[in-house]
Amino acid sequence: LKRQREACVNFDWNSESKRRKREEMAKQLRFFTHKVCPFAQRAWIVLAEKNIPHEFVEIDLLNKPEWFVKLPGGTGKVPTVEIDGKVYVESLEVAELLDGLHGDSKLMPADPFQKYQYNRLISTFGQSYIGPFYQHMKAQTEES
Repeated sequence: LKRQREACVNFDWNSESKRRKREEMAKQLRFFTHKVCPFAQRAWIVLAEKNIPHEFVEIDLLNKPEWFVKLPGGTGKVPTVEIDGKVYVESLEVAELLDGLHGDSKLMPADPFQKYQYNRLISTFGQSYIGPFYQHMKAQTEES
């Protein structure tokens, strides 16, 4: 296990053979999102911060593809992540899952009390700012 971990840490992503390996790994994780969805950006930030290989699939939220809505275990919302054929939903849970699966260094605190405070901050921000902002944007679109 230690050798496997060292191999991952010392993996040279820049060589041609490694590039193909990265593309192969990306096929195992598909990230369904919309570029302006503030909730999906939570998971997107984890993918970017941890340099997690993935396939990016943009979903038109006003005209969702039928295959996306019918994903087994899906909700028809973004973000949705498919890992090895299994579907995971809800922005905070997906962000935590990705954080836990990739790398030894975690973005979220391990201490339960700090984690609670972290989750409260995210929840408060989401309720106080993201929801009203999203409603405002939707109202602006409907007026146009």
